[in-house]
Amino acid sequence: AGDAVALLIFAAIGRQNHGTDDGSVLLTALPFALSWFLVAPVLGAYKQAPTLNQSVAAVLPSLLVTVPIGCFLRGLLQEKMPAAPFWIVAMVSVGVLVGAWRAFYFQTTVVSQTLNDFTEAILEDDD
Repeated sequence: AGDAVALLIFAAIGRQNHGTDDGSVLLTALPFALSWFLVAPVLGAYKQAPTLNQSVAAVLPSLLVTVPIGCFLRGLLQEKMPAAPFWIVAMVSVGVLVGAWRAFYFQTTVVSQTLNDFTEAILEDDD
């Protein structure tokens, strides 16, 4: 769900920055979401990572493949390929947004697990 939100944010920011009012944010995000959710699992983007750095780095191979596919699909839908700078901006933007989501998710999961372990240790101590 977080990856989908990151892709929607990318599309919404792009539409706002370019004053686009044709179509919808969902339609703008669709080529990127389609490529991400078809390819990223195969490339290991959803494997459990033991560290924050590994959690964020796990998305890099997927970014390198899915963002160009998303740009290409978007070009097909618009019947005009995006300019080279768009491909670069898309890669960086999606990387930052998905990476930030992954870092947030990893940190909240670690904190939650730490609190659970702490609570469990206290409850076991009372025996």
